[in-house]
Amino acid sequence: MRQLSLFADDIGADAPLSLVPFQRIAEGDVLHVGPPELIGKHEWCHVIYRNSSWDRVSNFYAWRRPEPSRRDGGEWRHERDWPTYDSNRQDYGCPLSLRVLWQREVEARRLFGLADSDGV
Repeated sequence: MRQLSLFADDIGADAPLSLVPFQRIAEGDVLHVGPPELIGKHEWCHVIYRNSSWDRVSNFYAWRRPEPSRRDGGEWRHERDWPTYDSNRQDYGCPLSLRVLWQREVEARRLFGLADSDGV
């Protein structure tokens, strides 16, 4: 699990991702950020956080378009900012390839007490 994820207390100076950009888009404290996966022309990662409004653990996907000219590769955005996002669809209008991330993060979701389903 340690190789596949970044936990808040595991972040060091040599960590590939900082939790700060995800903290800005989450609605609470970020607990876990999975490693980014290139899907199409965008990087995606799975974020687990404690929702401050509902006081419960929840999750979402974050995405960005890699920009080779910038060291940080561009700004991370919430899945709701995806152009075809639609909360009324089972896949939320996001790429179906996100199933790869969903399946990869099963252990992290269980660790943080999230019920697992077959959803995207």
